[in-house]
Amino acid sequence: MTQRYPHFTHWFLSHGRAIRFAFNELMRSPVANFITVCVIGIAIALPLGFFILLENMQTADSTWNTSAPTISLYLKSDITQTQVDSLIQTLRANNNIKNVNYISPEQGLKTFEKNSPFADVVNLFQKNPIPGVLIILPIKQDQNPTSINTLYLALKQLPTVDIAQLDMHWVTRLYDVISVGEKVVRALSVLFCFGVILIIAHTLRSSLASHINEIQVMRLIGATRAYIRRPLLYRGVLYGLLGGIISWVLINVFVMQIQPPISQLAQTYHTIFHLQRITFLQGSLLLIFSALLGLISAWLIITQFLNMPEQMD
Repeated sequence: MTQRYPHFTHWFLSHGRAIRFAFNELMRSPVANFITVCVIGIAIALPLGFFILLENMQTADSTWNTSAPTISLYLKSDITQTQVDSLIQTLRANNNIKNVNYISPEQGLKTFEKNSPFADVVNLFQKNPIPGVLIILPIKQDQNPTSINTLYLALKQLPTVDIAQLDMHWVTRLYDVISVGEKVVRALSVLFCFGVILIIAHTLRSSLASHINEIQVMRLIGATRAYIRRPLLYRGVLYGLLGGIISWVLINVFVMQIQPPISQLAQTYHTIFHLQRITFLQGSLLLIFSALLGLISAWLIITQFLNMPEQMD
């Protein structure tokens, strides 16, 4: 234990000096570094903003059920109420079905008489011509074209069902829109992450030009690569970390700015909707990821720099 303690102390002091050097380098050119950090923050905020927008769209969808696809089952006219109740219980026990709503022939007739200009035509029939209808809402996980079509075909084969309806084209278009949004977010994330790496790498490479003589002297007196590399790695981490903080602030400010008009729009539909912001967990992961991008870019540029001894002359 007595032999390891001095080694740990040396390691701790070495990292402390590297962190202090990274901070001093940032403060040496505050305006230029602030612009660099803002550019990094904007580059991270763009895909992050699309991600938050997509999350809020899906939240609004689940809250208002604006895009919830349903299957309508028109029952046979000779079905009894006992059979209807048994069918409803069976459907509600299905793990792929979230909700079952039954519209009786009497309710359907009242709705038809209220909303149709041809309500008097019903008096010509001796028997109620409107069948009972079951409105099936699939679970959220199965609201994609393949799963819904499988459920639709299974329900269509029920002996008590006369006609089954599903707007498959509408469901497919909806699913495609969500899929395109997710792919756009992933593509932008990869693109702008690569941009962040290039920004940090270019900044550090420009900064290395003013430290060539110092690095050459350190290598001559026996400094290891890890010792030379460490301050620049911390500087890259600081660039990424500060850029992540800027992007977090930008997204929250953006959400705060559009919340009032969104609330006014929601009130016209007699409901309340609050936009989702970046949660603490998401923000923590954002800072870790942005710091990791800075570390990767700094590692790449300093490794390339140290592998080119001719530039040290």
